[in-house]
Amino acid sequence: MPLPPLPHWETTPDDLPAAIGETKTALRARIEASGRTVEEVFAVVEARVAAAVEEIEAAKARI
Repeated sequence: MPLPPLPHWETTPDDLPAAIGETKTALRARIEASGRTVEEVFAVVEARVAAAVEEIEAAKARI
């Protein structure tokens, strides 16, 4: 089953608060359709960011 689409604009929307609200609603629907919770998705994102930070710190330490 495909995930719901996310909104997309070619130029900056005139009503940014409305566009942000639309995007948040679409993201929540997409997360729900994936079978995960928001907390589960953020845990995955946090783990990926932490791994990237560790790689950067390790690379800097080698210099």
